[in-house]
Order: sequence, then structure tokens, then C-alpha cells
Amino acid sequence: MKAEYPDNPVGWARRAVDQWLVLAPVDREARLVRWLQNYDEAADWGDEPYIWILNSLPPGADGADARKAMAEVIQAVLARRPDVEPLGKHREQLLYNLLQLAAAIYRPNRLWQPLLELLNRRKLAGEFLGSDLRASLRAALIGNQGDGQLAELWLRMGRNQEDYLPGTPVHAYYGALMLPPVDGGRPSPVVKDSLSLAAADLESDFDRRRPRFMELLRSLTTAFPRDSARWDRDLVFMADEARWPIWTCSCVNMFPRFTEPGEVGMPAPVARTIRSSFDVQISQELWGGCVARMTLRGEALAYYERFHDKFAAYLASMQEQVRYRSDAAWEGLLHITLERSLKWIVPPSPLKTLAPFHYLTFPALNPGFSSPTRLPTSAISFSGSSFLLR
Repeated sequence: MKAEYPDNPVGWARRAVDQWLVLAPVDREARLVRWLQNYDEAADWGDEPYIWILNSLPPGADGADARKAMAEVIQAVLARRPDVEPLGKHREQLLYNLLQLAAAIYRPNRLWQPLLELLNRRKLAGEFLGSDLRASLRAALIGNQGDGQLAELWLRMGRNQEDYLPGTPVHAYYGALMLPPVDGGRPSPVVKDSLSLAAADLESDFDRRRPRFMELLRSLTTAFPRDSARWDRDLVFMADEARWPIWTCSCVNMFPRFTEPGEVGMPAPVARTIRSSFDVQISQELWGGCVARMTLRGEALAYYERFHDKFAAYLASMQEQVRYRSDAAWEGLLHITLERSLKWIVPPSPLKTLAPFHYLTFPALNPGFSSPTRLPTSAISFSGSSFLLR
């Protein structure tokens, strides 16, 4: 049955791509080189050709075959060294669209080596639509890494020391994240260090650093799916090993479960309260004293479970009602929960106040803490089950 194409740019592009797929390889290459410079049918599509090409690839199994064919042609075009020997009058437009296609196609077995050769030649230069062509190369490299050769490059970029490929520490993190897995499916060891460098770069953005860092963590746990309890432990250990900045503590689950029964983790102020009230020793301090590890049983474990559930409920309520996601708000909420938890201890705790807090670990718990861009502890209060900002 003959395919029906709407008489508009979408239909024109789909018909052109379908016809392109049945061409001989050499003709595919010639046609793609012209399209990427906005010649022939591409001149009528109304946007940069790589966007229309990607949107016009067929779905399902046919789409996988089409992407394979596209990767083969991109490989052939890259082999002609278009960064050194221009393939048309619009060199920058060709390179921009070619690299954007390569970034989206994700075919390391075809594209890794020619992209690496392009990087190593260091001849790529120029801009298109105000975008540095080397930024498009960075994107193509991130998604097509066939081995771990770029691990040191991502670390240099994370330290703002990379002298050729442009990018921020957040770009570097995504480069590290896409390095091939190691040890049977684990992320590259570079990832934990790249997260630390990205966190340091985000640190001054008080209002947005916590949600932005949490998005980086979500990309990690999505790329390497595993049991959430295991990720809770692994993130704490990664943070401890790479010395993530202390403000990132509130971005992970601070109540991880370890492997032995009753072996749990918690924010250090909670651990100090349990130690003082139940005479249970802290077995290990992690992440610069941010997280404490303890083995709890009986009343101490019951207190921990209740604290964890109550804090999680308060946190969910706060985020739903006021949508305040700063680390200072998180710390203030922890303080409130600790204050309220003292009445759960039977017999009542001899403490008139909470166990001493480590203010360097949780600066917002310091009564003297203030910042025009953060929410002080005193600004969070309850009214029944609701939160008020005053």
C-alpha cells in the first residue's frame, strides 16, 4: 500500500526520508550531505535539517533499521574529515547538523572512532546559529563513547581545566555518566568525582542548587536501575569517598538501610539524640560526619522508624504545599522533627534541649544562621498539619 504523506513540511520530510532509505549507500551519503546544508527538499522543511530527519525516522523495528543506516552514513561522512576538507559551501551548517544527528542517534559501534579522531585532530572550529561547533562535538561524544578513553577529559572539564572542548562541570558529569559501565554494570568510578565537581559548581546558586543536584542524581539512578535501598547506601558511600560538599546531604535519602538487621544510617543530629537517649553508640561516621551509622534494636529502633516516617511525611507536605526545596528548609524541618520527637521517648529524655548539633555539618541548624537567599530555621513552623512561612 502506497504511503500517504500530508501536504506540509512534516509530510514532505517523511516522504523524503522514506525515499532516502531505499537509496544505495553512496547516494544516501551524497543526499545527506546536501540535506545537512539545507539544500534540495530540506530547504522547504522550515527548521534545521537534523531535527526534521530525526522526527521523520519510522517507528518500531523499522526505526531501528533506519537509525542503523543513518549511523553508517554519518560514519562515512566523518571519515571524509569535513572539519579539514569542507564538503560544501556551508561548512559550519553541515558540521553542526551532522554532529547533532550523531548525538541523537547513539551508535557507539559506528560513531565512536570517527568522533574520537575528529576530537584528536583539534581542527574543528567555528560557530553555527551562535553555538560553538565543539559543543556539538561534545554532545556527540557523550552519547557515543565506546570505551573509557575520555574519563580524564571529563574530569578536566569538571575542574574547568579542559583547554579544547567547551563545557561546564555539569556537562562533564553527563560525559562521565555515559562512560561504559564497569564491573558488571556499575557506573564508572569517575561518576562520583564528577558529581562532586558539579556540586561545587552549583554551590553558589542557593535557591536552585538542591533541585538541580537531585536531577543529576536521578539521571544516575535512571541510567543504572537497581533496588532503591541499594542506591540509598551506594549514594552515601559515593558521597563519602568523593567528599561531596556537605550541602548535598539533603539531596539523598539520609536514612539508608545497611545489610545487617537493625543496621541503619541517619543524619548526624538524629544519631546524637539516639545516642544520648538510648545509650547506643555510633558505629561509623560517613560523609564528613553528615551521616551516622548505628545498629539499633528495641525502643531505639522503634524511635528511628517513627522519626523516619514522620520526617518523610513532613517533607512531602512541605514540598507539596510551599514547594520550597532549599537545603536550609530541609535542615529546618529536621530540627523541628527532632524537637517534637523528644516526647516520644519513654521515660522522658533527661535532655531539656536536643543533643548538640554540628553546625558546620548542618549550618542552618545554627540559631544564628541567616542568609537573604536561604530560608532560616525560624521561618518554618506548623499550623496543625500545615506549613506556614512567615
